[in-house]
Amino acid sequence: MDPLPADVVAGLDRERLAAILDTLLPSERLRLDAALRNERPLWVPRKGSQRAAYDSPADICFYGGEAGGGKTDLAVGLSLTAHRRSLIMRRELGEAQAIEDRLREVDKDHGLRWNGQLHRLRTFDGRRVELSHAKNLGDEQKLRGRAHDLKAFDEICEFFKQQFLFVIGWLRSPVPDQRCRVLAMGNPPSDEDGRWVIDYWGPWLDRDHPNPALPGELRYYANLKTESGREEVAVPGPEPIEETGPDGKKVIITPMSRTFIPSYLHENPDYAGTAYEAVLQSLPEPLRSMLLNGDFTVALSDDPFQVIPRSWLEAAQARWSKNPPPIAMTSVGFDPARSGKAKSCAVARYGWWFGMPEMRDTHTTAEQLALVEEVRRGNDVPVGIDMDGGYGAGVHDELVERNVSVYGLSGSAIAEERAYGSNLVFMNARAAMWWALREALDPDVGADIAIPPSRSLTTALCAVRWRPTLRGIKLLPKEDVEARIGRSLDDADATVYALAVGGPPEHAASTDMPDMVDLQTSAGPWGDGAASGGQIAEGFGINDLESNDGWL
Repeated sequence: MDPLPADVVAGLDRERLAAILDTLLPSERLRLDAALRNERPLWVPRKGSQRAAYDSPADICFYGGEAGGGKTDLAVGLSLTAHRRSLIMRRELGEAQAIEDRLREVDKDHGLRWNGQLHRLRTFDGRRVELSHAKNLGDEQKLRGRAHDLKAFDEICEFFKQQFLFVIGWLRSPVPDQRCRVLAMGNPPSDEDGRWVIDYWGPWLDRDHPNPALPGELRYYANLKTESGREEVAVPGPEPIEETGPDGKKVIITPMSRTFIPSYLHENPDYAGTAYEAVLQSLPEPLRSMLLNGDFTVALSDDPFQVIPRSWLEAAQARWSKNPPPIAMTSVGFDPARSGKAKSCAVARYGWWFGMPEMRDTHTTAEQLALVEEVRRGNDVPVGIDMDGGYGAGVHDELVERNVSVYGLSGSAIAEERAYGSNLVFMNARAAMWWALREALDPDVGADIAIPPSRSLTTALCAVRWRPTLRGIKLLPKEDVEARIGRSLDDADATVYALAVGGPPEHAASTDMPDMVDLQTSAGPWGDGAASGGQIAEGFGINDLESNDGWL
């Protein structure tokens, strides 16, 4: 847009001037304001995707994709031109040095004041910009109650979902006409920890999403009461939603809009056609597709301490068919829940074939029992139930009364198994049960098991990490895993339990499998499902509830 000369603007009447201003985008208003002051604009977004992200009316905008597309510069420009109090975050504070340098460069001729100790900047016109970080889960707590009208996350895929949601909870401004927004910036995630970003912006980034959205299109979401608690759900539009609060009073819920706008290297004159682009061209796959093409669908790399390698799981999913094989049901795994966001989940197993997890909100023992019996379908098979937390006690006792073979499983119980091919022991039964699934998936020594291609199940199974300790293989805290993926591990746990009590799969991929002995001896990763109704298996039982300091 070519700005109007000041003398032309001065000759317009107020109504006509207001009508003209109403047709301008925020970026055009910025240029007009600078022209009227007869000075060079402090910062102006580039034409194309960067300007589209600057002008987007979305409450939460993800501007990302190709490396070098001007993502970080957008956060700098917004904080210096469109917002009064801004927060720009990186995972580690040392990584924010480039942001500080760019802020100084843009505002160097306008008398900025920089507090190096607090990492805060104040501009000549009173705008405030703060740099912060949250390296570890829990570091975000230092930002509790800190209000900003711009919350910007540089390299969003490096943050945990819990950190992101916590920080944006204080998106507000005391100034009535001040626009508030969240800006997320980043390239496609390189590992499983960043996959939550693909789910959060699913309509734009998930190629299998049932209701895809176009770049820049607005979708609306609201936290509403559901049977399992308060959850975020997609809603048709921005219209306020009325709910009844716990005190009987009416509560108005205002949906927030969300969008994704892709960034492009070719739109950035500082990098397009330079050695930087040549470097991106020479990267090996999948990094090349991720950074050069902004492809969010390429395979993610595994963490070296990932319990379930993604490639092993994908091979098992490729073997899965919708219908179970023509053999008898082997077992049922059940992970109970009573309240909150967690759902009860049951998984049926037919030898090497595992069924799609059946998830349900349950608030009573009767509802839990109904789910187990629905999945069991009257088959006389063992049922493995998680007894930690006490949520499964009721359904366990009911199944005992019905003479069903039931195993009460406790992750904190002692495990005497050893990992196949090594002398590593397990810190507790939880680690042993999860490791058994890993060994069953191992293409060299495992079995040709088939796991359903559920996106939710894949995320949960690939999110669990382990560490070697003096006491044996130890899984990282369940709370940390759930914070990263933003949900419970219900479906993954139920799958693990179905394997733990059902005995070894019938057709092994190798004759070098570990010994398949029953749970009574605690000498192997498998259970034979031979316990009578109500019997507790010693290896995976609840008769030794030692404290485990919150670890899985």
